[in-house]
Amino acid sequence: MEVVAEGLWRLADYHEKRGEVGKAVKCLEAICQSQVSFFPIVEVKTRLRIASLLLNHFHNVNHAKSHLERSQLLLKSIPSCFELKCRAFSLLSQCYHLVGAIPPQKQILNKGLELTASSADGFSVKLWSCNFNSQLANALIIEGDYQNSIYALEHGYICAAEMCYPELQMFFATSILHVHLMQWEDVNLVEKALSKCDEVWDSIEPHKVSNELKETVSVGIDRQAWRDKLDLAPPPIDGEWLPRAAVYVLVDLMVVIFGRPKGLFKECGKRIQSGLQSVQEELLKLGISDGVREVDLQHSAIWMAGVYLMLLMQFLENKVAVELTRSEFVEAQEALVQMRNWFVRFPTILQACESVIEMLRGQYAHSVGCFSEAAFHFIEAAKDKPRIPLECKLVKPLRSHELLLTWKNSAPIDWVAKPLTESKSMEAMCKVYAAVSYICIGDAESSSQALEIIGPLYRVMDSYVGVREKTSVLFAYGLLLMKQHNLQEAR
Repeated sequence: MEVVAEGLWRLADYHEKRGEVGKAVKCLEAICQSQVSFFPIVEVKTRLRIASLLLNHFHNVNHAKSHLERSQLLLKSIPSCFELKCRAFSLLSQCYHLVGAIPPQKQILNKGLELTASSADGFSVKLWSCNFNSQLANALIIEGDYQNSIYALEHGYICAAEMCYPELQMFFATSILHVHLMQWEDVNLVEKALSKCDEVWDSIEPHKVSNELKETVSVGIDRQAWRDKLDLAPPPIDGEWLPRAAVYVLVDLMVVIFGRPKGLFKECGKRIQSGLQSVQEELLKLGISDGVREVDLQHSAIWMAGVYLMLLMQFLENKVAVELTRSEFVEAQEALVQMRNWFVRFPTILQACESVIEMLRGQYAHSVGCFSEAAFHFIEAAKDKPRIPLECKLVKPLRSHELLLTWKNSAPIDWVAKPLTESKSMEAMCKVYAAVSYICIGDAESSSQALEIIGPLYRVMDSYVGVREKTSVLFAYGLLLMKQHNLQEAR
């Protein structure tokens, strides 16, 4: 029967090379559905290949997951087969990630790491360890577990260093820097991570850097020649950067972010329009058109939709800022309404944007002279509110207008009051803005409210790592003292 399996494998190869992937899958599934038993290792190899085809070409996550779970059961009875076991763990982790099942994803990745830890040292073993640590770090980031994410990335970096693989070291070093930038608790840790990136970059041989740059240029020239996602490296690393379209959108966003402080509003406007158009095209491909809401999304589309929705909100946020700076209040209001509408449709995916929206509403209100409303929105942006956990999954409504939210393991939601913004910097800035709005109202009661806000911030000012926060606190406190006619202290 092994000869039959070999023949079907080759026939599947033939169809895949001709682009007839559906026929290739049918050839392989004939082995799994046969009434005659094959050796377990034959069935495992077949199911792994089916799963790869389903994920890469059809995005049929549930079907792929069932093949991988069956492969895992078969592999338990086989003592060796290190490569097959690792590949099954890696693919199954990707499936869990696509359906948003983070706890089982972490569990399967930890099993993979246990397998690599118990295996003899070797290049392949360390590569798989890097694979699992990379995926685990990503899963932990989704849960907001920055510390353990950094821990996983550091383990990956150590493995890459032991293999003398500087390109892979660079991947882990930049990933660690990325996590520190997201967390931003200690500026010294950020600087240390940045120095490590410079150190690894300098260790890469110049001709390799030159080749990578040439490769990057060729990707930009011939976009259509590449698959939708760029591979990080060959298997078993086989990770992915952002989808290609998102990378080009991110370039537009970076131009806007760096151009706005310089007053390059015309160029920023072009980039914002370009970015918004590209993002909306990608959202349409994911089935997100007018009227589609969070509960209508397939689980496999949720995480990719999150990438583009967050980019969309970043563009709209910058558009509001640009238009307010130019005193184009109608355009700013339109962009702000768009942000609010997107948030209403996708509240869980975009929950991190809620405080930003409230802050921008405050800035808009302040710009048009509605200081009381501005102060209200700034306070809302900084205050504590009950939050929906990121780990909850979305289930289609059981009744009209009803949204059922449950944990992925079907346990009840633990409603915990968390800050609307979990960023200390953002919270401080919103409080400063609120204080300034109260000061602008001008009456005694408002000045008293401003003092209640800015006084505690002034006392802990040295605890902030950013210059912007310290400068803003000093400005607001000085403005308040000036209103109180304490000109010497205000100066």
